[in-house]
Amino acid sequence: NHMKVLFISPINKYGATQSLLSLCKLLVSEGVDVSAIVPQKGSIQRNLTHSGVKCYWIPFGHNTYNPSKHFLLNIALYMIKKIINSMADIRIWRLIKKEHYDIVHINSAVVDVGSVPAHICHVKLFRHLREFVEEDFGRRFYHKEASYRKIALSDYIIAVSKAICDKYNNNFDSGKIKIIYNGVDESRYLPRRKNILHNPCVKI
Repeated sequence: NHMKVLFISPINKYGATQSLLSLCKLLVSEGVDVSAIVPQKGSIQRNLTHSGVKCYWIPFGHNTYNPSKHFLLNIALYMIKKIINSMADIRIWRLIKKEHYDIVHINSAVVDVGSVPAHICHVKLFRHLREFVEEDFGRRFYHKEASYRKIALSDYIIAVSKAICDKYNNNFDSGKIKIIYNGVDESRYLPRRKNILHNPCVKI
């Protein structure tokens, strides 16, 4: 039987989405049975499906807010996200029970869904920490302690840099966070080969 891995990831224009695509493609090429949950439909979902990934559309909201917006708007968004995320966790729990995944991998610090269902189902839980949140995106956690408790349910926590590790390390069990730097897909950056000399003889 092949190992079965479920990724849960936000979809955005930043590095987390590109890392998700690269990692899923690599695992599929190694014979791993890969599934992914994305909160919205679009080109990323199509790219994942085209790469051999079973893609599930389950809407969910991230666990941060923009402090520059009016507090009443942030309260309203929080209540909406709370309802959506509760429904998402129920669907994720059902999916994990049905598919019997070996690993659930949550691809960001700003995703609250998935941790509790994986923990209840006794599935190995990986968490990628890619962002500072406050320092880089100017956002804040709705409930930092609650979000950290969900991250702490992880069996393994991966930080993409020493700075990220230093920010979060004191909030979790000693030694749980490991630093693994993002790899680089050389095929995306190497220049394409071009036949400059089409003929064996060059006329001058």
